Amino acid sequence: GLRRKFGNQKEQGWPWVDLLKMYAKGLKTSFDYHLLALDSLDALEMLAGFTNVRRELFDLIHWFRGLDCTLLIVAESSRAPTGDGERAPSYARHKEEYLADGILHLRKARHGDFGVQRQLRVVKMHGTNHEMSYYALLYEDGFQIRPLLA
Repeated sequence: GLRRKFGNQKEQGWPWVDLLKMYAKGLKTSFDYHLLALDSLDALEMLAGFTNVRRELFDLIHWFRGLDCTLLIVAESSRAPTGDGERAPSYARHKEEYLADGILHLRKARHGDFGVQRQLRVVKMHGTNHEMSYYALLYEDGFQIRPLLA
């Protein structure tokens, strides 16, 4: 919403984080939401021109906690080098996973010879004892989670 509304203002150095906070607070006042999705963290980082990403994200997430809602942040993941030639999943570009109370990993996996399947895994969820396996994420008259078949 904000990017479409003010997207051509990037070159003028608009305070994107302040605009986001103003927009979120105004919506919270007029429409008492309990879930807010920020899609995507990468786009916000680019638009806001963060200079100290970890510090600025820490401050932003701390501010959002004051809104008394669940914040869902969408971020691209990558594969980070492990030192032994392999690449381990990294769930945030700047290692900001520590800021999250929960991390859900959504991936596309090969399914059979020609198919692709969406799979979901709870990587981290504070205060819960959760399964660490991937599950098939299906959409048939709504989303469903099913165990993966071998």
